[in-house]
Amino acid sequence: MEASQQAEEEETEVETEETNAEEEIDWNYWYAQKKNFGFEKVEVLGGNIGYIKYTFFQPLSWAESTIDATMRFVANTDALIIDLRENQGGYSPTDSYLASHFFDENATLWMSSYERRLDETDSVLTFQDVGGERYVDKSVFILVSENTFSLAERFAYGLKLFGKAIIIGEASAGAAHAIDFMEVNENYLIQLPIIRSVHPVTKIDWEGTGVIPDIETSNEEALRTAHLMALNEQIEALQSRTIVGPILERYEKIKMELSKR
Repeated sequence: MEASQQAEEEETEVETEETNAEEEIDWNYWYAQKKNFGFEKVEVLGGNIGYIKYTFFQPLSWAESTIDATMRFVANTDALIIDLRENQGGYSPTDSYLASHFFDENATLWMSSYERRLDETDSVLTFQDVGGERYVDKSVFILVSENTFSLAERFAYGLKLFGKAIIIGEASAGAAHAIDFMEVNENYLIQLPIIRSVHPVTKIDWEGTGVIPDIETSNEEALRTAHLMALNEQIEALQSRTIVGPILERYEKIKMELSKR
């Protein structure tokens, strides 16, 4: 075999391998990774208040390590704001895994789903083992809006009814029931609800009503309202402690600046 022919064949083999490697890329995972698996922003606001802007519940196998890292990052904050105002839902059990960080190690019935076609109920428990730091005995504020949808509503609804979070903002979309398409004939399909959620406290879900905020405010004011509420709690707790004067003064300054916006 001539050297030039051998080189051409080797080059073709390399190109084929590169093409196959490209075809094996999971583009859904690639895109989710570029979006940091839904965690758009994680930071500590003034007054040691944690803030998580979360826009989509990606599959747990993809997002678990990012959830764990996020909860470790906010572990030392005194209160936490979870912003779901632009969250359109996603994949279970990512919601129950994230929610598990706000419960103790005992498995708790998180939510049930009733499938009417099969007349079966599937129950989801909180996770006994989580990789991130648990966030218990601290205030949690969840921001919702009319754009908060489906699984994001389930997360907010669940934590609210368990007394784990205060909901701030606008009533959410009210999309609780899973749907499917049924064939009427060769020309028509109809869309019907097939699965409904059942919360262990209310025995119902948020279909049609949305998640109703504890504190109603405009979408634009929700974050500032939550931040001020969290600061007020910290200032009240600090006022009885004389050794934290400088910190108290700093927190009151932050509150004043927020109030003027």
